[in-house]
Amino acid sequence: MFNGNVLQGWYFCMQALPMLGRNGLKRYVLIPLLLNIAVFSGLALLLSHYVQQWLADLNQMLPAWLAWLNYVLVPLLIFMFLLGMFFLFNLIANLVAAPFNGLLAEAVSQQECPGRALHTESVLALLGRTLKRELGKILYYLPRVLGLCILSWIPGLNLFAPVLWFCFIAWMVAVQYVDYAADNDGRSFDELRAFLAQRPLTTLGLGSVIMLGLGVPLLNFIVIPLGVVAATLYWLAFSGTDAASPFKTLR
Repeated sequence: MFNGNVLQGWYFCMQALPMLGRNGLKRYVLIPLLLNIAVFSGLALLLSHYVQQWLADLNQMLPAWLAWLNYVLVPLLIFMFLLGMFFLFNLIANLVAAPFNGLLAEAVSQQECPGRALHTESVLALLGRTLKRELGKILYYLPRVLGLCILSWIPGLNLFAPVLWFCFIAWMVAVQYVDYAADNDGRSFDELRAFLAQRPLTTLGLGSVIMLGLGVPLLNFIVIPLGVVAATLYWLAFSGTDAASPFKTLR
């Protein structure tokens, strides 16, 4: 039940960090990085313009005797702006990086295990399989999210909700990132789930590092490719599909 090691998940992230600048991998890191910086800059300029306008309108609307509310409403508005920008950016950043993540995972697999055979198929077959896979993830997520939402409202049990939400989100992050490598190997979503469940502590350790990194503004530029590389190393270490795996000592 408690197989694996939380620190082992962190170890893969530390191993992945210097690999981001390696030849053959850099282009899959730099292209989405530059695109995301452009998106972030554009969003920051656009949203800051509207925030300044809202603040000016707020000053005009408030009568003189309510001027003190500026000290409450302005910080609240700025906080809401930063929070909204964070969630919006993470959504867009993952969409921008998505086409490169599978290629990055493939490049890592080829470099770490040169003789590894990758799954290939036609574009139409790939599209159909990808849609089916994403649907499978949604069907996997939804009942668990619903269950946690219900639990969060039950007195007594809701005391455990923050810990359960943290573990659940970390697990879902690991599922999302390890899936790139599993998909490249032609492994089904059920096989991926079984793989992650074999070492739940390692999976949670990996997912928690990526999740926490995604929550830090600017650092999340690097965390997306870092997570893909680390998750691919995790898959290569334990998937058992390559006898020449350089990570045998971790098993």
